[in-house]
Amino acid sequence: MRISSRFAILVTLSGLLIPAALRAADVPFEHRLPDKIALFASIPDFGEFKERFAKTSYGRLIEDPQLADYREQFEKWIRTSTAEENVLPPGIELDDLLKIPKGEVAVAMTLPGRKASSFAMSLEFGDSLDTVEKLIDEAVAKSVEAEWKKDEVEFQGSRITTLEGPADPKRPKQKPVKLAFVIEDSTLILSSSLELCQEILDRWDGKADGSLAKNEIFRHVIDSTTERDRTPVARWYLNIADLIQGAFASADASNIILNVARGNIGRVGVLEFRGMGGSIDLATDGFDSISRTAAWVDEPVTGFLSVFTFPVDDVAPPAWVPADSSMYLSGNWDIERAYTSVESLYDTIMGAGRFNAGVQKIAADDGGPKVHIKLDLIDTLDGRIHLMQSNLGGDQEASGGGLLVAFEVTDRQKAEELLEKVATTPGSPFESRTYRDRKIWSMKAPGKGPSIAVAHDCIFLSSDDGLLESAIRADPDVKRLADDKSFQHHTSRMPKRVSLFSVQRSEQQMQALYKLLKSEGPGGNGAPDPAKLPDFDVIKHYFLPGVTYVVPNARGFNYVTYSLTDDVSE
Repeated sequence: MRISSRFAILVTLSGLLIPAALRAADVPFEHRLPDKIALFASIPDFGEFKERFAKTSYGRLIEDPQLADYREQFEKWIRTSTAEENVLPPGIELDDLLKIPKGEVAVAMTLPGRKASSFAMSLEFGDSLDTVEKLIDEAVAKSVEAEWKKDEVEFQGSRITTLEGPADPKRPKQKPVKLAFVIEDSTLILSSSLELCQEILDRWDGKADGSLAKNEIFRHVIDSTTERDRTPVARWYLNIADLIQGAFASADASNIILNVARGNIGRVGVLEFRGMGGSIDLATDGFDSISRTAAWVDEPVTGFLSVFTFPVDDVAPPAWVPADSSMYLSGNWDIERAYTSVESLYDTIMGAGRFNAGVQKIAADDGGPKVHIKLDLIDTLDGRIHLMQSNLGGDQEASGGGLLVAFEVTDRQKAEELLEKVATTPGSPFESRTYRDRKIWSMKAPGKGPSIAVAHDCIFLSSDDGLLESAIRADPDVKRLADDKSFQHHTSRMPKRVSLFSVQRSEQQMQALYKLLKSEGPGGNGAPDPAKLPDFDVIKHYFLPGVTYVVPNARGFNYVTYSLTDDVSE
């Protein structure tokens, strides 16, 4: 029953190119699943997904006439590869395979514990029963030839087929692979567990209690990320806390390290992160695409989770961020709480007072810079963080442009004294120079590390000296990102006060990758020739800027990523 990974990838990619008229699921899969699910993902209506995808920038890109030659080569390559792999039974063509999904396509995985996790897949196939049965018959026949054991189980009027793989003589303790599948009401259910398959059938009408659909955390993350009058193209859910606990419960009890971790997992504040999930939608309400994620975090937040506290604040790129930046990110980190949380977490595991004793030891070490982490560093940082990537246009390689990170400080003089301490410690790899009355500390071996400086009430770390100097200058004649009309337009759908946000110019990101793709020669065996691809300028308008932001809510936080359908030019 082996299907090559290359074939699977080809089918997935090709499916995006071919539309079909499909219907919505009558009973969503989450109503047929038990409550204790670790992972769930669903495309509620595969046909609707493809229709909406066709309206997005990437959907239009695929159909662009400028890509016709490359697309024809690609489709021909897929069909040839499919025939050569000989994975389809006689009488079934690739087009038949692509027409199979006729509603919901969903997967789920149960929580680990005393029993290993099991997966289940639900595929609605509508009027493609003949094609599905032929594929199943072919897969079963090949499995039997490979010495898999086939059996059938009657359950509530349904016939479940089971397959058990041969035992591995090199791993006698490892249980053989098992599969179970059944067809019910134009839906194929495939699972690695007969028991899970039976439980799904037992909940077939979607009315049973204790289903995933009625799980409080699942309902919160799905409902809070879904518009009431519109079904998203995809939904997902991850049960984090129970997954962590289940993983420890199923781990080898003789492993000392795991036993120590198991004993402390409830004390370090990780299990308060109960779960997360969300939705993806396409071509709606001015959005080309929008992904919404919600997380459920129990209060009070303590331990490890409290290290990552980001209060909301007004956000605007500072004057030294140029408009042509490839990427910009800003965050507002509660640095004081982070330090206190790390101290408390360390002392919880290692013993009261141990963290502070370590800090004092480092500060008094004659062989070091004698920096007190709390007094010299943490108390100097404001908590606002900026990250930018330089323009990727021109001859930049696919590895990316220069990166610059800035940490806002409360006292510029104190920050400079801190860097001077570190840089002048015997054996330090840094050497200093002056640029526009600002001191820059760089690695003595060029290109071997970051350059550091204090300017604009920030500690700057940069991978590129030129980028750092540009930030120090903050030339008034260089257009600022904050004044860029495209930036203003794309961030207009974002709240004014957020915890984190970023903007990426995917056009620049993709240009570097596109250049790399076009530099490759023909792949052979009929693979499409990159030389058939048009110049990037012809298609660059399809790659839209992306915006991401994070805001807290009463249950945890919301994480949103989107691209708008249009851009604003000067």
